[in-house]
Amino acid sequence: MIVIAHRWLATVLLAASPLAWSQAYPTKPVRLIVPYGAGTVTDLVARRLSDRAAIGLGQPIVVENRAGAAATVGAQAVARANPDGYTLLFGTNQTHATNSVVLKNQGYDAKKDFTPIARLVVNSQVLAVSAELGVKSLQELIALAKAKPGTLSFVSAGRGTTAHLAGEYFKSLAGLDLTHVPYNSAQLMTDLISGRTSMIIYPYVALKPHIQSGKLIPLATLGTTRPDWMRNVPTMVEAGYPDLVFVSWFALYGPANLAQGVAKSMSDAFCRVLSDRETAAGLVADGSEPSCTGPAELAEFTSSEIERAQRVVKKSQLTFDE
Repeated sequence: MIVIAHRWLATVLLAASPLAWSQAYPTKPVRLIVPYGAGTVTDLVARRLSDRAAIGLGQPIVVENRAGAAATVGAQAVARANPDGYTLLFGTNQTHATNSVVLKNQGYDAKKDFTPIARLVVNSQVLAVSAELGVKSLQELIALAKAKPGTLSFVSAGRGTTAHLAGEYFKSLAGLDLTHVPYNSAQLMTDLISGRTSMIIYPYVALKPHIQSGKLIPLATLGTTRPDWMRNVPTMVEAGYPDLVFVSWFALYGPANLAQGVAKSMSDAFCRVLSDRETAAGLVADGSEPSCTGPAELAEFTSSEIERAQRVVKKSQLTFDE
């Protein structure tokens, strides 16, 4: 009788555990918060991957755009959500690294308020200049900037963004006098192409049509090795700047205290999508690299990216009042 009772108790405890409950997950549509506007690179990648992951999960993944306040609006919504696995975040290096350093009050803790699920995709940044500038190599750009201090500029989508930090770090390491010009509109690309501004450090996918048309000239990539989609362009590491490595990335996070089984189910679903050759080839063609990791690896990666952002800000002697 005692043995039977023990077996009954063990069965009840197993059924009540988060892992056991997660085996039935998901039983209804999952809401995926994208903290950027519709049509942005982040939005397009999120929709491409979630549509395919939904097939394997057997439930729809509904993308909801919650843009605003340097992506903190969407991130806050997930941080405060019920940790049942039905509200997740399509996070980025902005939401889970740079914001932690450049914003005094982002409204959430990037590590304590989230459960890491999976890193999905990384994008090497590209340093590109306006064709109107008339330079064809990184060495020519540096020589021009030193010959005309204060006359060249680099653009970004706002203070504290990856493009801003990368530009400031390049400026610091190369000893250049460059002017930062932040934008909050599509005018950024118009002014860059026209030569009104000089250069940008940005993901290739956003620059691709302008590079292909010859309006922008890629001078260097900021990954550790040359990507397949730009083999003829040197890396900053090759150019003598070993620490000038910047990638943008996309990852899945849930609210804190999400069941481990739920996190693994979602991680497995998205990693299966990224292992598909057709899906991977489509991402690579746009300058992205499938790089799926599990929850533990994403937790370590998030911490290392926050530490890196802290080093960059300190080295560049940047201050933020937000």
